Parts: sequence; structure tokens; C-alpha cells
Amino acid sequence: MTLRRANDALVYDGRAIRLKPDYARISSDHGSLRIECRRTDEARLSTDQALKFEPNSAQAHNNRGEALQRLGRLDEALTSYERAVELDPDFVPGHSNRGDLLLDLGRPEDALASYERAIVLRPDHAYAYFKRGMALRKLERPDEALASYDQAIKLMPDFAEAHNNRGIILANAERFDEALQSYDHAIKLEPDFALAYSNRGITLRKLKRLDEAQISYEHAITLQPDYAPTHYFLALCHLLAGDFARGWEGFEWRWKEAQSEKDRRNFTQPLWLGRESLTAKTILLSDEQGLGDTLQFCRYARMVKELGAHVILEVPRPLVGLMQTLEGPDRLVIRNEGSLPSFDCYCPIMSLPLAFKTDLQTIPSPGRYISSDPGRGWCVARKTGAQK
Repeated sequence: MTLRRANDALVYDGRAIRLKPDYARISSDHGSLRIECRRTDEARLSTDQALKFEPNSAQAHNNRGEALQRLGRLDEALTSYERAVELDPDFVPGHSNRGDLLLDLGRPEDALASYERAIVLRPDHAYAYFKRGMALRKLERPDEALASYDQAIKLMPDFAEAHNNRGIILANAERFDEALQSYDHAIKLEPDFALAYSNRGITLRKLKRLDEAQISYEHAITLQPDYAPTHYFLALCHLLAGDFARGWEGFEWRWKEAQSEKDRRNFTQPLWLGRESLTAKTILLSDEQGLGDTLQFCRYARMVKELGAHVILEVPRPLVGLMQTLEGPDRLVIRNEGSLPSFDCYCPIMSLPLAFKTDLQTIPSPGRYISSDPGRGWCVARKTGAQK
């Protein structure tokens, strides 16, 4: 049903309720329509009204769960779905919706049980097979997930999302040609499927078909401009191709990815990316990602120091001894151990190539910039100590 038709139906159902306000089915249907029309809080009120007159209606409890889920009241939504299937153990939408919520809550094992119950009750339920595949993938059971996606596609050949997810499983198994076929099929079915274009780009990048990967990423961005992972993957593609200008700029999208957003440091001091003078200022070069990245990008500390800054370098504890041999930092601090000293601005260590506009000709190559004692197998420390 289109949004316009749903709104029209909502008007008629509203008139029916005014004529017979104790008619539970109409109130419940009214709640469903309000959910479809994105009038979620009103939908909850309608389903609450339906439950007053018919408290044992599985449909009304299910509709209430949908409204509560959209309002972000997930525990209450789960209670409603569970009440729906308790009242009617054969109520397929209740099992399916319960599975969806459990999957979102990070409980794939429980979600899997819900989807499998829905499939037992309705063996032709393509959506349940599709979501079952998602649960199995979360549980790291890829072969079973692939079989579940295949069954969803068998039941519904034009299920574009199932073709896309099938491609993900195949790509993870390094069956790249088959993965591309799945993505291409998804795109043929749904030409505006931005995620399928993005996933296709990932596979092409793994195949080192960088020009094709960039085209696929760019098309995905045209369709979904604010989707951070695609921008990030395109940046990696540019870097692999040696296009550092676009690569380092696009690499900043890493902070808008779900995991990076979680890891992002919320400093009140301004971010420095090379535009402002650092003379007589104190800058924190903040640590991020893995130990290898810190080892690679710490070489920029001396370049920052040469701009007239007082440099504080934040490092993970395992690298403290090695970083004490690095030229450039005036002070080392250990990440997540104690409070930070005062500073005027900061730069994440992997944003330094952007700040210095690094290209293939200007990659800093200072020779040996850190050292260790090969005889003892651990790092030689300078007198400068690390602050805990």
C-alpha cells in the first residue's frame, strides 16, 4: 500500500472508530495504518485502545510491539511480541517480528529460533529464510546462511536483498566471481540499490580491479550520499591507486562509520589538519587503530615539531619503550591511562598525511626513526618518561 493510500484508509478507519469506539479490530487495524504512515505514537495509542476491548488479540499485541519498537522502547516491544505468540503460538508475524527485534538486540541465537518457528508454520516464508540467513551469519555459520539465502531466492527470485546478502557470504569465502554475479543480479532487480553497488566495489577492490571498484563506489555514493562506509572504502581505493589527495581526504570518513564513531575522541579542543599555525602551541597527536598504524604514522611527529609546536604523542602501552626513541615528541602519554595534560589542539595520528598533504613524492622517509636493542629484544628507552 502506498503512503497516500494508507493515509486515505486511515481517514476511513478513523470515522469507523468514532462510530463504534469499542470495535477492537478496527482500532488494531488503525494502529497498523498509523505505523505505515509513520505516525508511531498515535499507532501505540490505537493498539492500546484495541487491547482494552480485546486483551487477548495477538494481532493487537503484535501491532503494539511494532509501534513500541519504532519508538525505541525495545524491552516493551519484545514483551508485546512475546505476548502475541503466547496467545497464538501459530501467529507467524509475531514470531518474525520477535526475531527481527532480537537480531537488532544482538541476540542472534534467540532470533534464529523465532525465524525457524515462523518457517515451520509457513514454509514459503521467504522473508523468514532471509532473516534466518542474517542470524546464521551473525553466528558465524556461513554455509547455513548461504543455504538460507538460496532458499529465500528460490521462494522469491526477485528478492534483491537476498541476492546482495548472498554476495556477501560468497565474497567472504573468496568466491569473488560468484559474489559479483549476486551483486549484479541484485542491482538488475533494484537499480537504486546503493548497498549492492558498495559491496560490489569491495569485491572488485579485493580483485585489484580498482577502476571498476571506484566506479561502483561512486555510483553508490550518488544513490546514498551520506553512507559513510562507501566513502571510506572509496578512499582506500584511491590510496591503493596512488591518488593520495582524494584518498587522504576521503579517509576522514572513517570517523562517521559506526565503529569509528564509537571510538572517536570527543575533545573540546579544535582539530588541526594543517591549516592553522602551530607556533608556540601544544598539540596532542592522538592514538587510533592498531599498533602497526602507530608505528607507521609516528614518523610525522618530527614534522609537527618542526612547525614550532610542543608535541604530546599518545601511544598504546605496548609501544611506550619503542616510542621513547622517536624524535619529535616532547612528551609521551599512554592511552586510556590517567588524564591528559593540557593542549591547544589535536590531530589523530592517521590524519597527519592529510594535514601535510602527503603524496607519492613527499612520503616522509627519515631512515630509521625508532630503534630497539636487538640483543635484549626490547626497546631502548630515553630519559623522557611516559606519563600514566
